[in-house]
Amino acid sequence: MKSILVVLATLVVMFPGPLFACGSAAMMLPSYWNPTTTREQQIELLTKLGCTSHVNYRPLEDDKVIAAVLVDAIENDLPRKVIEDFLQRYHCVYAARHESSYDTIRSFIGEDQYEDFCNTEYLERLVLVRTPSGAVLRDGPSVGDKRIIAIPNGVYLEQLEADGEWYRVDGRLYGSGYVHKSLVDKY
Repeated sequence: MKSILVVLATLVVMFPGPLFACGSAAMMLPSYWNPTTTREQQIELLTKLGCTSHVNYRPLEDDKVIAAVLVDAIENDLPRKVIEDFLQRYHCVYAARHESSYDTIRSFIGEDQYEDFCNTEYLERLVLVRTPSGAVLRDGPSVGDKRIIAIPNGVYLEQLEADGEWYRVDGRLYGSGYVHKSLVDKY
């Protein structure tokens, strides 16, 4: 348990910005991991975290932290419905799927149900903005096309189609448009 707390504390230092859509690691994690936090309080934290707004959600950084919380919740038999709802809100923490702890999450869901539960077909269409300066969403597939909005690094977008060196994407809160392929990576 202490090693997990050290890792989480390190992540808080490395990623001081919001880690969850509804708060920050500094607000949430100490409460969840605190030895005096009751099971009911842990359930409440998992139930209330996760807003409809995912502007601050950065899967590559956040999913590892969220996965650690979920593995703990699974191992401590928190209610299945609470864990399932949390997994659905955070796309099955898909960016953490290569972590060794992810086996616990896959087993919890069930290998035979994983693809449907996690909607992996949708997840495979996601791309992440992967440049420190972010990406520009444009209204057409050219640098000459009108800029719609700047999208921060780490935000996921749904790839709708490829158009040469560009992807037409749905950026949820950022709107739909085009981003250059060089600015994003597969989720």
